[in-house]
Amino acid sequence: MPEPTTQQEREARLYVTCHECNNCGHIGINDTSDTTSACNTCNWEGPEPKEDKCPGCQREGTMTTACPECGSRYHLLAEARISPRALPPTDAVDKLQQLQGSSVDKTEEMQATDEARVRELRNALRGLLRAYKGQVPLGTALDRADAALARQEGTK
Repeated sequence: MPEPTTQQEREARLYVTCHECNNCGHIGINDTSDTTSACNTCNWEGPEPKEDKCPGCQREGTMTTACPECGSRYHLLAEARISPRALPPTDAVDKLQQLQGSSVDKTEEMQATDEARVRELRNALRGLLRAYKGQVPLGTALDRADAALARQEGTK
């Protein structure tokens, strides 16, 4: 990506970073910790030192950003300079909320579907167990179990 050439172009663009934590897996945009650092060499983590020198291994130039969630090493996934005019902030926030809401709804829907499938298979197994014990006719239990498995496989 070409660097902005004029002062006005540099001021009109925002620098955006996306990081991922090596420890807890947190992924964030422009949210590095302001008070903690981590070492690229020995994985030391703690209060940000005054100099760019690791308190753990004593090497210079190894300090990097830390995760705001757990304080561990936070490595860069992507960076970009973007124009704030590309997408107005309110539109971006609305879009993010829509995406988050839809993924939460889909996750809850998938979980409910999975729970229903597990319930159906358990009932089929209970029916087979009752048939084995002579409590219900074997043919009925087998038919119900076969139908439940077919629905699980999507064939019925």
